Amino acid sequence: MYKLLIFIKIVANRGDALKTEEQKLEQSFNLLQKILSESFHIDSNSFTYPYADLSKIDHGIRNMMWDNFAHTEQSGNLISLGQDQQFLIIRSNLGFYNMLVFPIAKEHSPFISIGPFRAGEFTLKFFTEIIKILPLSIESIASLKNIYEKLPYVELATITNI
Repeated sequence: MYKLLIFIKIVANRGDALKTEEQKLEQSFNLLQKILSESFHIDSNSFTYPYADLSKIDHGIRNMMWDNFAHTEQSGNLISLGQDQQFLIIRSNLGFYNMLVFPIAKEHSPFISIGPFRAGEFTLKFFTEIIKILPLSIESIASLKNIYEKLPYVELATITNI
């Protein structure tokens, strides 16, 4: 994962010396976003403080599954933790993953979210385990199955070795 952070920082530092760290980050993010999308079909988003529209992190999946889900409440703790870690790989209890990258170590750091993606083959056994632990309606279960089948598959070992 540190290679990914180094890539982001190298591309960011190739820019105009008068640009801010955030402007350089946005420039490198555009290239990273294109690579992830075109090569791996994985979505990514960049966020700056005050972190508007955090539902983009999971394509609004949690909002579809649970009424009154507050991304701001849930994500605040992750963002605080991530500012010390630089990388977070998050497994949702809905069975998908996201990676958060914090290339600038500072309070209210901008960050990049990569995903959502799944880290295993979609099987009936796996899906049954998910719906056993979550209080979801029949409609939500059908929606989640449809969404999950379409998520890109990524081997976690390849991410942790980046």
